[in-house]
Parts: sequence; structure tokens; C-alpha cells
Amino acid sequence: MPPHLDEKLVNKIVYIIDEWTGKLTWPLIVEAVERSLGWRYSRQTLSKYSGIKDAYYRKKDQLSGEEFEPVYYTPRQMKKVLDRLERLEKENSRMKKQIEILTGQLAQWAYNANVRGVTKADLDVPLPPVNRS
Repeated sequence: MPPHLDEKLVNKIVYIIDEWTGKLTWPLIVEAVERSLGWRYSRQTLSKYSGIKDAYYRKKDQLSGEEFEPVYYTPRQMKKVLDRLERLEKENSRMKKQIEILTGQLAQWAYNANVRGVTKADLDVPLPPVNRS
């Protein structure tokens, strides 16, 4: 039985999707994840994680409108830098989308708290200490 998907594994799977070229389908992602991680997860399991699902649909959109460009060969070091830059740009895009989602959720929570009469002072009360004994 494969291990549960933690944040580290989800990030590895998102990276696999971000680096994807060619036809993209859930069965192909399942196979690629199995080859890369050594564990087979179902499409349903993968799609339960918003980071994976969002990366899949973003990549699907990107590939659907993408025209194939000729490959330009660069020195090895330059290719490594360009690959890192592309990976970081994709990660940045994912992070911006996540911030947008969380900002919307925060606005919703603030509105709901205000409607129910929860004050800023109520929200600023520190958490009680954790009793680990």
C-alpha cells in the first residue's frame, strides 16, 4: 500500500506535472508518478489534492494552446539555469494562485465573523498552550 500523500510527495507530483510535455491525461500522470516515486496512486487519490489537481488543469490549459517551438541547444550550464528558471516561474504561478484562493477564503471568513458579531479582539486572542504531557 502506498504511503499517504504528504506535502513533500504532493510537491514532487506537482513538479512531474509542471515538467510534462506532450499529451496529458490522468492515466499517464498515474503511470509517471509510479515510475518516479515507485508507488501507484489512483487518479481519484491524486485529484483529491488541490495542488495536484490545479497543476494538472493549468498544464492541460497550457498544453492545449501551445504550439511546438523548435529546440535550441545551449551550453549545459545555460540549459540547467533555464530549466531552473522555468521551474521557479511555474512554482511562482502556483503560489500566486494559492495566495489568490487563500485571500478569497480570508475575505469570506472576515465577512462571516463580522456578520456573527465576532470582534477583532475575539480573533486576536492567542491560542492556549499545548499540553504535551
